[in-house]
Amino acid sequence: MFNELKNKLYKMILTLGGIFSLIIFFGIFLGSYFSFQRSMEDTLHDSFKTATQNQAVIPQKESCVLLLIYVDENNNILKNEQGNVDYEIYPYEFENDIEFKTKYSWWFDGLATSIDQTYQDDNLFKFNNKRYIFNNISYTSTTHPEKRCMLYSILDYSSYYSNFQVTFFSLLIGYCLVILLLSFSSVTLADKIVAPVHDAFVKQKDLIANASHELKTPLTIISTNTSIILEHQDETIQSQEKWISSSKQQVDRMNQLIQQMLYLSKTESMFLVEQHDEVNLSESIKKIAMEFDSVAFEQKIHIQLNIQKDVLYYCNQNSFNNLVTILLDNAIKYNNENGVIKITLTQKKNKIEMIFFNTGKGIEKENLEKIFQRFYKEDKAFSKNSHQSFGLGLAIAKAIVTQMNGSIYAESEKNVYTQFIIKLQKKGLQRKK
Repeated sequence: MFNELKNKLYKMILTLGGIFSLIIFFGIFLGSYFSFQRSMEDTLHDSFKTATQNQAVIPQKESCVLLLIYVDENNNILKNEQGNVDYEIYPYEFENDIEFKTKYSWWFDGLATSIDQTYQDDNLFKFNNKRYIFNNISYTSTTHPEKRCMLYSILDYSSYYSNFQVTFFSLLIGYCLVILLLSFSSVTLADKIVAPVHDAFVKQKDLIANASHELKTPLTIISTNTSIILEHQDETIQSQEKWISSSKQQVDRMNQLIQQMLYLSKTESMFLVEQHDEVNLSESIKKIAMEFDSVAFEQKIHIQLNIQKDVLYYCNQNSFNNLVTILLDNAIKYNNENGVIKITLTQKKNKIEMIFFNTGKGIEKENLEKIFQRFYKEDKAFSKNSHQSFGLGLAIAKAIVTQMNGSIYAESEKNVYTQFIIKLQKKGLQRKK
């Protein structure tokens, strides 16, 4: 299922990325095309503005060449007695320069002939392995004012064409590289997108499996007790008190599990809206620690407080109390006889740090991240009272800290200590009404 989802995401990302990239590259391509086109048109247009000025017309240079070509009343190009196009080189200095005209006559004849062959259909032609574009305007010859003529401006645009080809192939190669990179990145991106969905699905399956496992034993016990009671209906309630009391305990256990699951689900919800107040963390921790004094005393555990005075934070009072209760209960539950619990609360500028330290068997390093998962119990390390725990406490604690815009992590040394460190940032928190 998830492989199919990843394939669909991969194809969708690749398709959308390819279309988006194509639009960008095609836009650049069109922009380059119109830029080259405009540049050539501007060059031709400017050549007419300076047509009356003397300019060096040298065939080897990429500049406009001007030719006066004689036409009839319908602007059809006229031919001379030899059947060639009747034209003059412009400006007239070059027309009268016999040496220059003789040297380049083949080139001017070729240009004039090419114009004659193409002017009715197009304004582009190839000659002598070069590409030319031309434009024309009506003009009056000073040497033969009685004749109609057109002034043709001819531009060698071979360099424009070469540059445009380089641009086109560069864009094509660039697009292919982008598609190639997009193919690899799409796989990674699809994996990252599907990963949270996959994790959520696995967690959901684990949640159902673990919840079913936790509920199975109480339900089995209740079913057995009920069967025994039904088999001995003639007996008094007092004689069956053992079975009734056992069933009541299991119902309480199931109710506790359901309440914890509902609270965890509510706390993890992104739509949770709680009443927030300015909470005195220092006083709250002291008050809860005092409530646990008797439980700790019975187990010969010493609670030590290192609490900075009047540390204030804007959060939900009940949620914070639950957080402290969970961590303090764990510290007692997984401590050893004559052990120590140290609770530290400090504030430096806008940073608040809470540490819940306890001696005990500790946690394996590879399990430090797992302990915040739902229903996780490190039974090998904490066999004591493990039957009384559902493994939801630390998951709830993490959800509460996340709602407080903080972070929580654990540190431990095997058979020495365990401590949970909570860090809060005051300046990043906004008041919620």
